[in-house]
Amino acid sequence: IVTLVNKSTNAARELETNLCEELKENSYSSHLCGRYLVDYVSTSDASISSNRMNDGVHLMILGTGRRSSSDDLGDTMLHEAFHIYQISQIMTKDRDLEKKKGRRSGDHNRDVPWWSEGTAVYMSYLLYDKQPGARRNFLKAEMGCQIGFDCGSGAEKSIEKYFNLGVKLNNIDYGKDRMLAYRLGSWFVAYLINDVGEEKIFEFYEDNDSLGFEDSFELHFGKPYRNYIDEFEVFIKQPIPVIMKILPS
Repeated sequence: IVTLVNKSTNAARELETNLCEELKENSYSSHLCGRYLVDYVSTSDASISSNRMNDGVHLMILGTGRRSSSDDLGDTMLHEAFHIYQISQIMTKDRDLEKKKGRRSGDHNRDVPWWSEGTAVYMSYLLYDKQPGARRNFLKAEMGCQIGFDCGSGAEKSIEKYFNLGVKLNNIDYGKDRMLAYRLGSWFVAYLINDVGEEKIFEFYEDNDSLGFEDSFELHFGKPYRNYIDEFEVFIKQPIPVIMKILPS
């Protein structure tokens, strides 16, 4: 189920009523009724708010009200669709779901976004860049913007901030620095694909359920993810124009 929430609070409430009816008619999880669609009016966030294994349906919510006319909603939809792909590769219904998704790959017990969000960011940009309606040089422009390159004078210098933070990429949780993990996570995936090829990402996900995150990562990418992060940190210390060269033309 895909829901789009614009600028009207009243329309969002009406949409929520319709969503509840749809959920009931199809015997999907009742807890999805009342997913606070009104919140998306002010935030314009996007999310996958359920999974088919537990709830019978993947619920995608897209807030569009605060987006400018030049925004590409297509890449956001592809980002959320990639989350559906990720989740759909894992059949478990227990707590191992988050671990297998790579969201428990830190050296603590909190969820971390670097892998699940990093892959969704980069893969959505990579695919959307190939669409006829995409802005010219979409991938390079967006990936450059992730690290504050050619993205306006107020752009955050993510690489500098990362090293100043002094926390490994896999240890950044969903707290105040979460967007840093999204940005550097997307560059980690770009670095990984430049090394091993795009197809390896899908081979990894094919074995994600049976092997788990760590073992599938090492099998398909050739080394433990912590080692790969160490090498990635050396890579991103190079001048930004050198870093940008790994992106496909």
